[in-house]
Amino acid sequence: AYAHGVDPSRITHYVEHPPPVQPPAERPPPPPQPLPLTAKERKKLRTQRRHAAERERQDAIRAGLVPPPEPKVKLSNLMRALGESAVANPSAIEARVRAQMAAREAAHARRNEDAKLSKDQRTAKRVAKAERDLAEGVHVCVYKVTHVADRQKLHKVDINAQQLNLTGVCLLVGGGPGGDAPAPAAPPPVSGAAAAAVSSAPAPAGVSGCNVVVVEGGARAHKPYAALMLRRIRWDDGWDDEDERGDGAEALGAGLTTRPAVRPSCTLVWRGLVAKPFFKSFRVEQVRSADAARKWLADRGAAHYWDAAAAHNATQAGGLADALETEELLGADFAGATVGLSGGGAGGRADGLPLTLAAGAGGGSGAQRFAGSAPSAGGAAPMDDDDD
Repeated sequence: AYAHGVDPSRITHYVEHPPPVQPPAERPPPPPQPLPLTAKERKKLRTQRRHAAERERQDAIRAGLVPPPEPKVKLSNLMRALGESAVANPSAIEARVRAQMAAREAAHARRNEDAKLSKDQRTAKRVAKAERDLAEGVHVCVYKVTHVADRQKLHKVDINAQQLNLTGVCLLVGGGPGGDAPAPAAPPPVSGAAAAAVSSAPAPAGVSGCNVVVVEGGARAHKPYAALMLRRIRWDDGWDDEDERGDGAEALGAGLTTRPAVRPSCTLVWRGLVAKPFFKSFRVEQVRSADAARKWLADRGAAHYWDAAAAHNATQAGGLADALETEELLGADFAGATVGLSGGGAGGRADGLPLTLAAGAGGGSGAQRFAGSAPSAGGAAPMDDDDD
């Protein structure tokens, strides 16, 4: 055996099966995929399955394999279900029927309680739903709020963003809720034409009355949040038309007032898609000046959001808030359109590319559908009260 190059110790009763080697050829085409069923077809199949299960149960009852269920007796069908036995002792029959009704109701409540999710399961379900929504794309909305009157409105902005699993920031420039920017040092006394020039000088654009709210998240989460910012919160609550003319404002000197010079409002400056979010959670930050606000966003690579809000002028270029008259803005358009800045000016698109104004899924151009027209002097009245 050794002379022929064979080792007898390697010979055993085991049979070696070498692994099969596929021939060098192309893979066969994949099998045809089943066609997705429509909602009507799925409903029809579900009905057929229920009927088949009911027929099997009835056949088992006829064959004597399972006992027949007790008749579902109620006070309304008492005589039809029990017949003459109900007349013999009506008080006892009524008590038995009421006991059966109570047992059915208790069983129904028990099944509902067993099917109810626990607190941890509800939290996991909500988080999974938010992750699926975010997996379809990170949508960003930039809102510009001219004046935050009180902390109640600020609380709504903050808590709703957290409950909807949105990330971002609410930047308050100046004195925070209930106040404007901190008053500068008192200027030297002037008189005559110089005093008139100082009091009538306009505020720099993008510095006064510019509080920015940036939110990132899924398209479905943006729908209720946009309704909150642009419709539900009454930013001009307590505002009087006389305040806009300056009659009701309390003067502090040098043209400064305790109340904003224009009607408080919130406008949607920009919305679109980004590759990844810039923030990990939602927070409220208060800064002293516009430069500090832009630096805070620049440190996180999102300075273009501030540039967009500072360059936005709703009275001249129109805003996106008027587009809330259509449900498309808060629905499918969040996943199908990218809106450029209606105010032009500085800033770029959120992903660093040049600004574009693309039409959404519906008819008409993007400029006609989203830019809207300049709001009227009286402003649009809110659709409901600020009761939440």
